[in-house]
Amino acid sequence: MVKIRKGLLGEMDVLHRRMERMMQNVLQRHGASSDPAQWNPAADLYETRDQVVVMLEVSGVDPDSLEVTLEGRVLRVQGRRGDPPPRKDCVALLQMEIEYGPFDRLFTVPDNLDGDAAHACLNDGFLEIQIPKRTVEPEETGPGRVEIETA
Repeated sequence: MVKIRKGLLGEMDVLHRRMERMMQNVLQRHGASSDPAQWNPAADLYETRDQVVVMLEVSGVDPDSLEVTLEGRVLRVQGRRGDPPPRKDCVALLQMEIEYGPFDRLFTVPDNLDGDAAHACLNDGFLEIQIPKRTVEPEETGPGRVEIETA
């Protein structure tokens, strides 16, 4: 269940995170990283007539570590991909592209969503979050958490 709370602070947090991500991308292109402990799973965000859908690529992420919350217009998805499996008999790493550790993604979504009816499902390494549009104004409430089903 998701509860919706309106507030400017959440939107400023999204802007701050986006600026951090842009800076991290610039640093990574030059062989550096501003926060090597964080990674960002690829995501698609789209709107239909009836809902907003967010898809995240979270293969290998511990389902128990996933947390989805909606506060105002800010959708937050957090989780953790555990350490890589031991590399038996490895003498040299030739290429490493898979990222591990915690992630924290923030998305700005429209303000006409019904967080109480939000639904999230984890299937084949993808987390799909569906948030229906609402037709009436919500009561002022605190942030809420979306329960995640596994397929």
